[in-house]
Amino acid sequence: MLITGATGFIGHHLIKQAVADGYKVIAAVREQSDTTFLKELSVPTIILNLNKPEQLLKEISSIHNTYGKIDVLIHNAGITQTLINKEYYEVNVDLTKNIIDALMGLEGKTPKFIYVSSIAAVGPGNAITFNQITEDDIP
Repeated sequence: MLITGATGFIGHHLIKQAVADGYKVIAAVREQSDTTFLKELSVPTIILNLNKPEQLLKEISSIHNTYGKIDVLIHNAGITQTLINKEYYEVNVDLTKNIIDALMGLEGKTPKFIYVSSIAAVGPGNAITFNQITEDDIP
């Protein structure tokens, strides 16, 4: 199982639960990420170049050669806060598309792909009323 966004809040919990459940986990992290807890759990880390699909395909193929075939990829990396709306699309859409394109380029069976969306897709919610975000909210 490969998990992106492994050092974030949700990623941290995904990793801990997957390890507790006995899954073989590989954590995709950014170069500057604090990977202390991953080392404590003996979870190997890799850095993926999500910006370049051709390079990403080579990196994922390398994971297969080093750790064995990836049967599930949980894509949990994303951006939740930025002052520039374009960054939401670049990170949450374009980089996700790059991962999917890379997976589709793999030889053999394509891993299951689980996408963890960002609450930022509908905004941060109402900080005054604390009303819950609903499916009817405008993105």
